[in-house]
Amino acid sequence: MKFENKLDAIFTDYDESIFSDGSIDPMGLRIIWTSIGSKIFHNKLNTISTDIKLYTLNLFHHYILQKCIREEEDSVNRLIRKKPYFNKSDLFEGLIIFLENVLINATYNQRDSSISVPGVNKLGNLKNNESKRGTIEKISVNRDKGILVRQYLLGIHGRHKGPFVQMGVFSENTEDIYFNTEVWKDAANIFKDSPWKEADELLTDLIKNKLLNSNTKPGAFIEYKVEEILTQNLSNKYVALLKKENYVNNKIKTFWLNRLGLNSDAAGVLYKNYLTQNTNDTNFQKVLVDAYNESKNPYLGAINAIEPLLTLIDKCINRILSSATLKIEDELKVFIEGWLNKNDVNIATIKSFLTVHYINQEAINRLVRLLEIYSNAIQSKDSAEHFIINLIKYHQDIMKSRGNLNWVSIGADNKISVHKSNYISDPYLAYLKSKSWVNSYYLPTVASLHKGLINEAA
Repeated sequence: MKFENKLDAIFTDYDESIFSDGSIDPMGLRIIWTSIGSKIFHNKLNTISTDIKLYTLNLFHHYILQKCIREEEDSVNRLIRKKPYFNKSDLFEGLIIFLENVLINATYNQRDSSISVPGVNKLGNLKNNESKRGTIEKISVNRDKGILVRQYLLGIHGRHKGPFVQMGVFSENTEDIYFNTEVWKDAANIFKDSPWKEADELLTDLIKNKLLNSNTKPGAFIEYKVEEILTQNLSNKYVALLKKENYVNNKIKTFWLNRLGLNSDAAGVLYKNYLTQNTNDTNFQKVLVDAYNESKNPYLGAINAIEPLLTLIDKCINRILSSATLKIEDELKVFIEGWLNKNDVNIATIKSFLTVHYINQEAINRLVRLLEIYSNAIQSKDSAEHFIINLIKYHQDIMKSRGNLNWVSIGADNKISVHKSNYISDPYLAYLKSKSWVNSYYLPTVASLHKGLINEAA
């Protein structure tokens, strides 16, 4: 679901479009299930931000930064409204990227494979590349100078921007992004103990005395050599934060469960039902079905109505994409007929959820067309052939609208050309024939975050 966000570059919503759906979603179904999931979780969850450690590290970084900005207001005002920090966003995001780059360097220097943060592997590659090594000798207060390419989008801060705005951790007012004082009071309570306290003291001193009161010449980005910043003491204290046991306490658990909305409404019902099945092999379909049967929550009702159709479409197109598909032959038709003749699709029930209260307008448009293809097929004399032809045409329209190449096309003589094929093994064919749901509506993210809160391997 696209969420309209009024913030500028530093606090824009996470842009999942940087990953092309054209490479993973041939029928454009992603926008449908994410639309429903986003309604349930109020845009606080996505498929990228799944590690409670990174959520908490991001909160820690911003806790330190908001404290330093508040206490060094005069220093901040001397730096902004002129080159290179034309507004607070330029400076604040530069400081966040700076902290992340310090953490990446500290983690790399520990040479401990059991701890990691986004960017460590990239730093290692750059250090081993003679021509690139010079680019990482310094760390800048510059949002465009992250170790990762587009780190302001893909780093610790970047991947949590959207969720943090939706949770109210960040304000939408770019001139007062840390407006919610309740959040920072809670954060101060979380980070007052070891090992957070020791890292806080060192990083606060770094920001106040080196970054906000730098001797950098006017008009230049604040910049230091890595060895000027990363003392052994800072490295040890910073990396000590990465141990999993630091994230397993009631203060952190309560903060995130409340902020993520996992204690109330439809999200709370799902979380409660997930906990009842918390095993190494959680059946997310069962969680979704049981949660609806227990609560009769209408948003969960939308999932239970719409997902059988999405599953049917997804599994049929993946069978069509077999590397052996050349035409509408009998074996393919038998497979398609198996789905059209026996499924859990209820057209009337699906139509009852086709309002923007449950999903966005583009998702509605796609569902209307898919329902039309399905209903026309089951009323046709040769239902399988009708369905195959129109499913492929729908796929071609989706790919054309994206400016992507077709995965499969069909000619006037109904010859099929598969351009991006699947190998259909016996186990995969059994999966495609099964009625098990395809989409899990952010429940894997919920599972990963929960496991981080109880120090269980995700």
